[in-house]
Amino acid sequence: MTRVFFSKKTEHLIKKLEITQIRNNFQENINQNYQLFGETNFKVLFTWIVK
Repeated sequence: MTRVFFSKKTEHLIKKLEITQIRNNFQENINQNYQLFGETNFKVLFTWIVK
């Protein structure tokens, strides 16, 4: 595997991009989990009210 050397500025930008990407993925996961959790809770609550 060849190592590509970037200038410091470019490396900094790549790091920033990676961090942003990780943050976005994290946010998406939270949103998906929240939706799942919310729907489940709603169903549970709904069945409880109906009973």
